[in-house]
Amino acid sequence: MKKQKDLTMILGVIVLVFVLNFFVFRLAYLKEPLFLTHAYTFAAEESSDVGFYYITNSDEKR
Repeated sequence: MKKQKDLTMILGVIVLVFVLNFFVFRLAYLKEPLFLTHAYTFAAEESSDVGFYYITNSDEKR
């Protein structure tokens, strides 16, 4: 009996997460593509630091 209750609870959580994921997907959906200008920097030292820099609103004149 406890196994069935646990299984029902786990399946309920999975369905809840799926439904929430669907609503978040619908809220964050882009109507048109967004292109970002980017640049990569690599350090020439022993450390393997990689920097990613994204410039948003690249069409502005600031």
